[in-house]
Amino acid sequence: MPKLSNIVIVIGASTGGTRALEYILTRLPITTPGIVIVQHISKALTKIFSARLNSICQLTIKVAVSNDPVKSGVVLIAPGEKHIFLKYADNQYKKSSCCGIFSFFLCSLS
Repeated sequence: MPKLSNIVIVIGASTGGTRALEYILTRLPITTPGIVIVQHISKALTKIFSARLNSICQLTIKVAVSNDPVKSGVVLIAPGEKHIFLKYADNQYKKSSCCGIFSFFLCSLS
């Protein structure tokens, strides 16, 4: 079971990002700290993209939903055409909500 982490790797990508993300993520071990990604991609392609990466990577890769904890060995991809908000609560980061494209907001970093 992946352990909760207060270390977060944050990646933002646009044109060409899908190939770059595949290159990076397929080389990372299961022990990698939690990763949160915003990829400039359509809603329709986000699930297909995350499923494909999940099938070829050691890491677990999924489209983020509210309250998903950031865990080592897990990659959360923002839903298509959305930002991702993270909140720090109960000694862990969690996905809080989504809006617009290509920004991360880390809230309550105490």
